Amino acid sequence: MTAPSSARACGSPAGGPGRLMRILVLLSAMLAFCPSQCIAKATDRLPDVELLPLSSGEAPMRLSKAFQGDLALIVLFSPGCPSCEAQIKGAEELLERLGPNPPFTLVPIATSYYPVGFTQAVWDSWTVKSKGYAEKEEGLFKHLKVRNVPVLIWASKDLAVKGMRRSPTSQGELRQDLKKLTGL
Repeated sequence: MTAPSSARACGSPAGGPGRLMRILVLLSAMLAFCPSQCIAKATDRLPDVELLPLSSGEAPMRLSKAFQGDLALIVLFSPGCPSCEAQIKGAEELLERLGPNPPFTLVPIATSYYPVGFTQAVWDSWTVKSKGYAEKEEGLFKHLKVRNVPVLIWASKDLAVKGMRRSPTSQGELRQDLKKLTGL
């Protein structure tokens, strides 16, 4: 009978500490190259989903029609998310500081998980100034595999993803993103 290896004698799983170490190194490498902001690749295009305006009397529209310029900051949110309201207000404050012709449009979009009437009631109770939207179907959230909100997406008029962040995101971080994207 041969003596068991020292790794097995100490109660280590089959494969010993070397296997565990390789797994940990692999996980840390993945996190280094894909931080928490990484949900989609910068080369991704967003689906041109149908949006329901959270203002009464407005007709549904496509995401591409919600842009008023060449760049948009899309904030994916849920009506049950207090930090989402704060994130939208922070983006609105940045827009105000940038003056009358800001280089981007703010496009807040709610998940279709909740009924539109409920989302609209919550939106109306928030003290935000932006026009809000809700997805008609879960296309954008599914495409990006969004599980937690808010998620901030910088996108061009052709719906190409230019950058993406998860909250909390400060106005300073949004300014840095804007500087990289526009040079302003």
